[in-house]
Amino acid sequence: MFREMEAAGLSDPEYRTVEFMVYAMIKNQKWVENQKASTSVPSTTQISTQVTPQVGTQVKLEPDRLASLLDFCSVPKSRREMQGFCGIKTTEYFRKNIIKPMLNENLIKQTIPDKPNSRLQKYIKA
Repeated sequence: MFREMEAAGLSDPEYRTVEFMVYAMIKNQKWVENQKASTSVPSTTQISTQVTPQVGTQVKLEPDRLASLLDFCSVPKSRREMQGFCGIKTTEYFRKNIIKPMLNENLIKQTIPDKPNSRLQKYIKA
């Protein structure tokens, strides 16, 4: 697999662990370059520069991680899924410093807005 990635001009995968899960991120440089050329879908770099000035001081995540979390939330995700994705263990910290500021800045929205404390609550990119 590594030889095929090298032949395709791809960088080495980035690995991250959350509890007992291991995630490998494989970046396709050619796809990123094609996306930069087209205006239909912004790249992660463009998203992070758009997000940084708006919420950089409120949401306590690096701009790249915030952009990745927003991409992750393009499909409804629970607080636990989002927290695991970010690798943050403290629930109260995550709610106070990540979810609430993202809701206040309308970056994400609740799937059950009339029941904010529902156990079935999920969040989706706004």
